Amino acid sequence: MSKAIRVIIIVGVIVVIVVALLIRADGSRSRNALAAYKAGLRAKGEKLTWKELGYPRQAEGNYTAGALQDAIAQFPHAKIEPGQLSVMNYVGPGHVETCFSSELPPLWRQTGTNSYSWAELDADLVAAQAALTDVRSAMRNPARRFYLDPADFLNSRRAPFAEQRRAAQWLVADVVGELRSKRLDHAQEDMHALTQLAQLHRDDSMLVSQMI
Repeated sequence: MSKAIRVIIIVGVIVVIVVALLIRADGSRSRNALAAYKAGLRAKGEKLTWKELGYPRQAEGNYTAGALQDAIAQFPHAKIEPGQLSVMNYVGPGHVETCFSSELPPLWRQTGTNSYSWAELDADLVAAQAALTDVRSAMRNPARRFYLDPADFLNSRRAPFAEQRRAAQWLVADVVGELRSKRLDHAQEDMHALTQLAQLHRDDSMLVSQMI
């Protein structure tokens, strides 16, 4: 190996070492700056880790996911799922047509002729009354949070978001049916259960919980 090549190799090694030391020093300064910044935030009362925020957090003692899921499992197979009901239709500035005053149940996703009648909806609601009763019972004292461990999110218990939405859709359909029959006290019970559904999981920090 010639002297020139050895010099080039030595210089190259020195350059690599110097660059590595500079990178390490810069990283150390960045870590120290970050640590100082986090210390300043904590001094102001900020909480920066899941543990400091109180997680994993146990579900409330009145956890209602099981009761809600059991109630949802009782809902009958309807010809038209209640979520397809169009509750209010815009007809002009400041005016809407309420669902229960239409000749036929108005649907969001309507293909062809609407062959779904109020009699069929009433029959579906009669078949769903036991499930609706259980939903209303489960919502008398809705749990404001369920078990959550953000550090182990994939293994956390699944929140009943789909069940919650389906329960709300059936309650809305029942409100429509009760209003058509002028049973306002029963419609009010359904409305109360809907407001309680909105309280379910309200203390959870997950974005989806707040959206639902």
